[in-house]
Formats: sequence, structure tokens, C-alpha cells
Amino acid sequence: MRVAEGVYPAPDLTFNGSSKTISEVFTGRKRIGDAMKTWELVLIGAGHEGFALGRLVTTVMLEV
Repeated sequence: MRVAEGVYPAPDLTFNGSSKTISEVFTGRKRIGDAMKTWELVLIGAGHEGFALGRLVTTVMLEV
């Protein structure tokens, strides 16, 4: 898996937000629902793909 900043031509799921907000969501410091309610984070696409990505990113970030 590769995570990169920018626009991909055919994404299954796009997380649109600042790197700080996305980091806070994946480390558990901020609830994804709260970030979405305030428009700090916008999910575009197949939302169910976010569950697998969330587990992967959380695992990686907790090991670093």
C-alpha cells in the first residue's frame, strides 16, 4: 500500500482533510464523526473501504 498526498485519477475512497486531522483520526485523538460534522474531514467514495484502511493505518501508526 502507498499513501500519497494529491489527487488519484480513480480512487475507491478519498480522505480530504489536513494531515493533522487525518493523523488525529487514525491515532484515536479525534473521532471520525466529529471531524466530519465540522467539515475538517470529508470522505468521498466507497466508505466501507475506510474500515480496512483505518485498521491498517492505526496498526502502522501505533508501531511507529
